[in-house]
Amino acid sequence: MNFYLQAGGPSGWLGFPASEQQATAAGNEFVSFQNGLLVYYLTGTPEQQAVYPFQNLTFWYEHVAGHGSDCFLCGGLDVYTHLTVNASRGAVVDNQRIPSIDDGGGDFSPRQGWALGLASPDFTVDAWDADDSSHDDLLRSAAASYNIDNLWRYYADQKHGGSNGDHSMDATFNTKNEYPYDPSDFRGELWWSFPWCPCPRC
Repeated sequence: MNFYLQAGGPSGWLGFPASEQQATAAGNEFVSFQNGLLVYYLTGTPEQQAVYPFQNLTFWYEHVAGHGSDCFLCGGLDVYTHLTVNASRGAVVDNQRIPSIDDGGGDFSPRQGWALGLASPDFTVDAWDADDSSHDDLLRSAAASYNIDNLWRYYADQKHGGSNGDHSMDATFNTKNEYPYDPSDFRGELWWSFPWCPCPRC
């Protein structure tokens, strides 16, 4: 209970417990609260086995780049993407074109975010090369799943991609986790209550 009490207990940002301690199918443990979640990551490496707090998850789409050459007279790649984010509560983003018009050149940085709550989402980014004289070319799709048993991919590479013949793409996206931070609580928060910082076991 160390982290929970140091976070203020029932009067802190987590609020009252909303469940007993439970275990996932993979063997990790968690407790739900009114305003968040504490996960004890038992399936990680010894260095990773700690308590991780979660509250407001956001899908963050940072960057995408296309690689390869266009046709002889077409010049460089003209990249745009279609983004799909499906979560347990339904579609968060439904095949949204980014940028909404034209293209972003060979690479661009959307730097956009979408609120997820504590959902377990699946992300797919389809990268396309826009062609004026022919059909647009699919460079590749990048996909990833985020859930409690992979800590919403806290330890995973944020860059995703692949190749399709002579073309390839990479997209940088991840989840961001934010929860309240009180700098006046030096012992309770200053060293570990930053977003994404593993904490001593609760």
